[in-house]
Amino acid sequence: MAAFKKVLALVNDSERSRDTLGLAARVAREHGGGLTALYCVEQSRHAPYLDRSMTNTLVAFERRSAIAEEMVADVAESAGIPIKFISDDGDPATIAVRAARLHDLVVAGQWNAEDTGSTPADLSYRLLMGAGRPVLFVPHSGEFESCGTRVLVSWNANRESARAVSDALPILARASFVEAIQFSNGGGGGEDDERLGGLSDYLAAHGISAATTRQVPPHPSISERILSPTNVDASFAEMLLSHAADLGADLVVMGGYGHSRGFELILGGMTRTFLASMPIPVLMSH
Repeated sequence: MAAFKKVLALVNDSERSRDTLGLAARVAREHGGGLTALYCVEQSRHAPYLDRSMTNTLVAFERRSAIAEEMVADVAESAGIPIKFISDDGDPATIAVRAARLHDLVVAGQWNAEDTGSTPADLSYRLLMGAGRPVLFVPHSGEFESCGTRVLVSWNANRESARAVSDALPILARASFVEAIQFSNGGGGGEDDERLGGLSDYLAAHGISAATTRQVPPHPSISERILSPTNVDASFAEMLLSHAADLGADLVVMGGYGHSRGFELILGGMTRTFLASMPIPVLMSH
């Protein structure tokens, strides 16, 4: 079974970043992989037009980067594994995407408006859409002693969903419990049951035994679908979150849906809801 041999964690100088890096260290250690911590923050929200302002901005960046590097060293000592630290003062999202493409897994903290670490608000979206790698998002609050022991897979047989399952195989193979859930429009099952059965066969071929369940969400009217399609999808996310809580899941695996139109990143309602309100870690692939 493949493993995550190169793990990339995105860090800043906030205290919460320590928890994100700690989880990344556990994943790297479990898979016998190497871990790199990339200091990924905005230098300033405003262009430093004056030389003095530019100097102050660079000094502040270097000082905060040094704080983050000390935190990385502390986590490395606690985790008992070496962690390479990288700091780059360019555009955070561009740097993160470029680095992610040379790693097997990216671990990133959920964006938080109250976080003083100055991680860009759009970093999660740009990383998910552009990295070409699975991203393990860690909630900005809560403690996660386990991640990947009890896993809930959101399945709908489309490209993003299939990519997420494939990318998550190293974690699923080590899980003690895996369940795949599919939301259906109702009826007697048929094609939906067949797709779930096909997923079970696929996972079984990799030595993974998975339970399956199918849920029928409230059926929206045509006008609801036309007027507010993302809100309808968001209700699926709420059902998924509720089911994860019922299972005691410590990880959700799902496809990340959206597309880029120029510099505008448009996410599906389910993806947006999870990125905004995830209570447990979630592994997404696009």
